[in-house]
Amino acid sequence: MDSERKLRMKTRCKALVITVAFAFLVALPTNAQVGWVAIETNHAEAFVYADSTWLGTADRSLFQIPRGTSRIILVSRVADVWSVPAISRPLSGSARDTLALHLDFPFYYRLESVPSGVDIYLTDGSLRQYLGATPLDYVSDTPLFGELVFDQVGYVSRRVEPGIDLWNRHLVLLESVEQMDPILSTRMTRSRGNIQWIDYAAIGATVVGGLLAVHYKTKADRLYDEYNETRDLALKPDVEQLDLYSGVALGAMQVGLGVLAFRLIF
Repeated sequence: MDSERKLRMKTRCKALVITVAFAFLVALPTNAQVGWVAIETNHAEAFVYADSTWLGTADRSLFQIPRGTSRIILVSRVADVWSVPAISRPLSGSARDTLALHLDFPFYYRLESVPSGVDIYLTDGSLRQYLGATPLDYVSDTPLFGELVFDQVGYVSRRVEPGIDLWNRHLVLLESVEQMDPILSTRMTRSRGNIQWIDYAAIGATVVGGLLAVHYKTKADRLYDEYNETRDLALKPDVEQLDLYSGVALGAMQVGLGVLAFRLIF
């Protein structure tokens, strides 16, 4: 009886092992199978990810991915990458061999001015659209055409072309109407001999702030290029820190310009 019971136990154990192994082998090919995704986008240099797996750049168009992938993600490679959110698309359960996806990035416009608070209009022929006041981050599904008009009471308006890149940044310096007035220019000429220490401080802040803003921004761009090549996340805080320094320096330059404008007028 004991030998018969042992034989039955062995038979059951073998059956259980075979059942588990069969279930594992059936599941394995499903995860290991691959599918194809054809990607069309307006940013051919973007990085393509299948969930967290890097596949390459979008200019390859056709990608082989595991069928278990739940989402395709495109990450921009423009200079201010953290200002341009990634775009993604969930994958359907379609059984087709190749899935076509159209993923377009929106167009971003960073608009700044000295002084700040300037109204911005988009003009194209007879059309005139108000976009907002500086500093402004404007997002559009299509590139902007026409001209961006920086308009503020008491200042001479400036016009710039919006740009058709994925990331477009404009920093505009407006001249006050008083500075363009001949009578005020004569008054300014007469008062040049009365320059005080605050004038030197304002000039210094303007010049040094401008130089430092360019310096830190250049270093940030170089470090960002290294981040693009290595994808080392440890570099991102350094880039953001340098961008912060650049912004502070730009603010110091704006304060210096404001003090100079005030002193020249009054």
